[in-house]
Amino acid sequence: MSFFTVELDTTAPEISIIAPSYAGRDNWNKVVVQGNEVLGSKQEFYFIDSLGDRHDVTFLHEKDHYVGEVRFNDFPNGITTFYAVAEDEVGNVAPKAELSINIVGNPLKGVVDFSIYGRSPDYELTKRKQNMLVFSRGTEMNSAARAKVINPQTRTGVISIE
Repeated sequence: MSFFTVELDTTAPEISIIAPSYAGRDNWNKVVVQGNEVLGSKQEFYFIDSLGDRHDVTFLHEKDHYVGEVRFNDFPNGITTFYAVAEDEVGNVAPKAELSINIVGNPLKGVVDFSIYGRSPDYELTKRKQNMLVFSRGTEMNSAARAKVINPQTRTGVISIE
């Protein structure tokens, strides 16, 4: 007497999304949908922007993940949610994954002169240049600095260093 065993793969894959939490509207942003096993070619990826509009996208399939470059130039500022549905090679569908991305106004790159008041031996005023990105909501700097009221149109404002 002979026999054989048949095992069926009925386990859905798990997927996760790797993407920036903040994105400028003119930048290309890499978005990866990663699976815990080899994924099939069927994909359903889309964004729902802050106004409720849907934007469908198609990503490059690479075995256990999909990868895409997305530019948010047609998206309004605010929270955009990315949704991903994928399946494995035998058609088991993964639960829908989602990730929120905050779309911000385009950064204005520039070099800003500002003064640093410090307790040096002579109490002298020193100046230095600092590269920074100015957004409509504030600034990002490469040092321990705080920004107060930075105007992105004129690139002026007050910066205090502590």
